[in-house]
This record gives sequence, C-alpha cells and structure tokens, in this order.
Amino acid sequence: MLKKVGNLIFITIFMLMCSVPLLFSNLIQGTPSIAEQRMLHGIAKVFTYDGNFNPKVLDEFNGWIDDNIGFRSEVVALNAKIQFYVFDRFTHYSNMSLGPNGEVNSTPPQQILEFQHLNLKTEEELTVIANSFQTISDYLENKGIQYYYLQCYEKYSIYPEYMTLHINQYGTVSKTDQVVTALSQSTSINLIDSKDMLLAAKEKYQPYSRYGDCAHWTERGSFIVYQELMHQINEKNNNQYLILQEDDYLITIDDMGSDLFGGIHLVDYLENFEIRNPKAYETIGKLGKYSDEYNCTVYTNDAVNNQTRVLVLADSYVNHYLLDELSESFHELICIHADKTEEFTELVDYFDPDIVIHENAERADRYGIITAVAGQINTAN
Repeated sequence: MLKKVGNLIFITIFMLMCSVPLLFSNLIQGTPSIAEQRMLHGIAKVFTYDGNFNPKVLDEFNGWIDDNIGFRSEVVALNAKIQFYVFDRFTHYSNMSLGPNGEVNSTPPQQILEFQHLNLKTEEELTVIANSFQTISDYLENKGIQYYYLQCYEKYSIYPEYMTLHINQYGTVSKTDQVVTALSQSTSINLIDSKDMLLAAKEKYQPYSRYGDCAHWTERGSFIVYQELMHQINEKNNNQYLILQEDDYLITIDDMGSDLFGGIHLVDYLENFEIRNPKAYETIGKLGKYSDEYNCTVYTNDAVNNQTRVLVLADSYVNHYLLDELSESFHELICIHADKTEEFTELVDYFDPDIVIHENAERADRYGIITAVAGQINTAN
C-alpha cells in the first residue's frame, strides 16, 4: 500500500513538473526577452498567409516551446548570474571575456591574434600598404582635396592590463603599430595616430570603459581624439574651423556600464558629453543613392562661416562618437560606413568633398581593400 502511495505521489509530482511550465507559457506574440536581449519566437502557425499548410509548423512549434515555456527566462537569468558571479564567465557571449578584476573584454579570435601580435605584416606587405595610402593621398591632392587618415585602437591596446590573464602577448609591436610606423616613415599623408594620446590620457582620465562598452572608447576618449583631429585639420587651413572645448558641453557623470546576457548589469560611472547648443542637423536627402545604406548620414550646419564639405569614411568609433562634434565645424559632413571603402573613387566623384577623413578601427583590417583602391587609381592613370 505504501509503495502504491509513493508511486502515486511520484507520478503526481512528475506530472506537475511537466505541466506547470506549460500552463505558464508565454502566449504573447512578439515578446522581447530583456535577459537575452532578443525577440522570442512567436506561436507556430499551422497555415501560411495564403491559406496553405505550413510545412515548417513543427520547427516553429519547437522554437516557440524552447523560447516561451514557463519559467525559462528566470532559469536562463539565474544560470547566467551563477556562471558570471561564481565562476567569472559568460554563458552566452563567446566573443567576450573577463579581465583580472572583472573588466569586460572583446575577444573574438581575430582580436586575440591582434592582441597577441601573431598576425604581423612582412616588410614587403608594409611597403605595399604604405605606397597604397600615398597613392590615395596623391590622387586626392591632385583633385584639390585634403586627406586625413585616423587610426583607432581597441581597448586592449591602451589597457593590456585589462585583458584576460590566460591570453599571453608576444612582443611589444602589433600589426597596427607596424602599419602606423610605415605610414609615418614612408609617406607624407596626414596621419592621426590616436595611440600615444590615449595612453597618456589614461593617467588622468578613463578613455576606455572597464565594465561598459568593450568595443569602443568612452566619450572622454573620443573627445581627446576629436580635438587632435581638428587641430591637425586647422593647421592645414589657417585655423578657420571651430573646435569644441569642454565649456561647449554639459558634462555629467552617468552609469554607462554594460547590460549583459541574463539581465546582468555592470555599473561603470563615466563622463557623458552633451553639446550645449548644437547647430548641425541631419539632412539625409543629400545622400542621394546612398540614402538606404547602413550607417550613412549627412549633417548640414548653416551657422558656420565656411562652405566646406567633408566626406568621412568611418567605422563605429566615428559613427557613434564623433559625428556630432565634427558636424559643428563644417557646412556639410557626409559620413559613409568604411565598409564602402572599395567604392572610394566613386564616393569622391559623387560627393565632391573638400576634405576626406578616413578612419579605420584596429579590428577592421581593410589594408587589402586600400591596396585594391590604389591599384584602381594607378590603372585609371
């Protein structure tokens, strides 16, 4: 008798364990998961929009069950917190890792090679790269266009001490260091190398975040680079362009830490720069055929005393952090994502700029594309 009661209790508990999560399943279409930072699968549809049987209904049902079964979000968040706070690791971000004091690092395979200095260029490759940049600069100069190359760096190049301890670094020279040295020694291009200024700044400021965005500089870091870029442009142009100073911003200290998988938030109080009285405004219509392209925009500023048109080819370092500042100095600022670098000459002909600012992130190795552009220019000439 006791055995039968025990079996009955076991079966009842088992059925409750199976059924209760189903009873509490999410039935709302288009539900976002805050913990997982994505949209959950919607309810499976038996029929397609044209009334036919949906052959993917079973796959969709499995996806819906996986995402929406009751208490799943709570379990996912709990597991993420246990892994993070107890074992110092992520459950989801395979391309992120923690430093010796919990600093958040971006560590996809290519960037690990970059940090370890295991992808160095040969002397022959460096010569080709330097010659290619010079060809592009000369091409623009012949058109009366000034060319400025801005080299950006990843957090691990400025804060190697933040990197995960088990990732070893070999030597002191990176691939980007090699390229910058070749450009400074073998070309006459206008080069803005941000490394030394950011290394110097970290003695007083925080140019990269410890626990916030691991793939970009902070707003203080971007402000430092912005001022150096504008000073170099002004040196070539009789100091005619406005350069924003700290007094032009409302600077507050805000929590700009990371929101991670599992609903984990890392606090990181950093300076937040907001221009007090911006004059520039977006005029997307001026992009013409590039108006639908990813991360492309145009700013117009009617308050400046110049008619200068600037074309910026840039990654997210500039796209997300410097456009507001730069647009305060020029009548027109056109930003095209650096992925369009292969269309360099077409962009120049289309927008007819007075100045080209060409930015490259350390993680974005576009030297092959730059060499190809230089080859197109040489062939055309």
